[in-house]
Amino acid sequence: MPKPIDCRDMRCPMPLLTLKLSLKKAQQGMQIQLLLRDAASVKDIPAWLKLKAYPFKLSQLSDNDYLLSVTNDNQAGIS
Repeated sequence: MPKPIDCRDMRCPMPLLTLKLSLKKAQQGMQIQLLLRDAASVKDIPAWLKLKAYPFKLSQLSDNDYLLSVTNDNQAGIS
């Protein structure tokens, strides 16, 4: 599994844009992981993933750090 993309120093909307670019490049079924710290991203990215029907899991690693795992599903549209 590839190493997580560290977005902990990024603020919204940069982590979401990073995820969208990664999803466009990823093969179907590939898992992408992001490390997040920005509270807005922790809220907004899962909402976008639900809207686009991407399977994902958000895990809290510490008080401020989260790991987001997303499975690329080409059935879902990226926009």
